[in-house]
Amino acid sequence: CGESTALVASIEGRAGRPRPRPPRLTDIGGGLFGYPTDLNNVETWCNVPVIISNGSGWYARIGAKGNSGTKVFSLVGKVDRVGLVEVPLGTSLNTIVFEVGNGGAGGKKVKAVQTGGPSGGCIPVRLFDTPVDYESLNRVGSIMGSGGLVVMDEDTDMVDIARYFINFATTESCGKCVPCREGLKHTLLLLNKILAKKATRKDLETLADLSETIAATSLCGLGQTAPNPVLTTLAYFREEYDALVGL
Repeated sequence: CGESTALVASIEGRAGRPRPRPPRLTDIGGGLFGYPTDLNNVETWCNVPVIISNGSGWYARIGAKGNSGTKVFSLVGKVDRVGLVEVPLGTSLNTIVFEVGNGGAGGKKVKAVQTGGPSGGCIPVRLFDTPVDYESLNRVGSIMGSGGLVVMDEDTDMVDIARYFINFATTESCGKCVPCREGLKHTLLLLNKILAKKATRKDLETLADLSETIAATSLCGLGQTAPNPVLTTLAYFREEYDALVGL
């Protein structure tokens, strides 16, 4: 479980399903076994000792304004140099992909990158000047998420990529809320229809509307971010969708 309340429920031996907040995990009665609970990612805890040792001022000087520190990314995909990389927050996608990752694998042209894991948005190469910080990634339709960074090259089918990630999100949905449970199933059906070249332009409109509704009305972060691959590929690679649909 990635969502905090679902994770607590799972540890307590219950189904790993999210619940509305408040109460928050830090509230009395809201955390693990009813106790106030401090839940953070391992990466956050790893920063604590060095901040204590070197001071908050030292830490604040690393990274960008409002986004202090570093971030570890799993740099994978169609990139020449893969691996775990740690960069100051605010580093551009250009720097990560072309300097750290040495560009496309096999000399292929880089087309896009997806940040944040399966629920991240696909960012086209023309926007690689985007700094990797929370607000900047949100502005281009993506997320920081778990630190995944998947590079895609000129041969990547962006509609098929969207389907791949929606299929993953569909299987991972806990099923508690209708927008995520049913919405993602219908999103996957629409993407399959598009890739089979049986869709119309009306289906593209439905796909966009459905994705926006899922993001706006789902209970937890999984449903709220799962449509990102669809919304960003529609925004930045619309021509690939248009080539697959009729009137």
